[in-house]
Amino acid sequence: MRAKAYSIMVFIGILMLLPASAWCLGLGERIPDFSIATLEGEQISSSELRGEPALMVFWNTWCSNCRRELPKIDKILQNNSLGRAKVLAVNTNINDSLAKARSYWSDTELKFTSGYDSDFSVSSIFRIIGVPTILLFDSNGILQYKGTRLPQDISRLLYPEQASPPEG
Repeated sequence: MRAKAYSIMVFIGILMLLPASAWCLGLGERIPDFSIATLEGEQISSSELRGEPALMVFWNTWCSNCRRELPKIDKILQNNSLGRAKVLAVNTNINDSLAKARSYWSDTELKFTSGYDSDFSVSSIFRIIGVPTILLFDSNGILQYKGTRLPQDISRLLYPEQASPPEG
């Protein structure tokens, strides 16, 4: 009995050492089908992210790392460093209300779209267990990067066929 308990504790310890993004969608997997309401109440679906490179970030208002990464995404988007890539943030709703997410988004004046995952269904489809989780998909909808921070080589990951993003 002690050996079994010890084995379980070791397994849990190993799980805690893995980054949250380790459990999400795997590299090389295609963007799954989903639909989500934006903070403004419009519907957006995975079909709107296909055909162009896409960046998705799962976030919450209480997440200090999210508060660091979201403005970085906005800045590179405003500098046109993402080219024609589409950007979608998804609030997972964990300990966040829709009103709180809307207020944060409005206060920070971020210029890209955010959805609110009211029932955690989209987060479940992507197998999200921690925030921030940043996903980069190429124009074929194939996952090229997953992590908790924006990668340095974002253009190469979004546009593997080119050295820099096209004007868009």
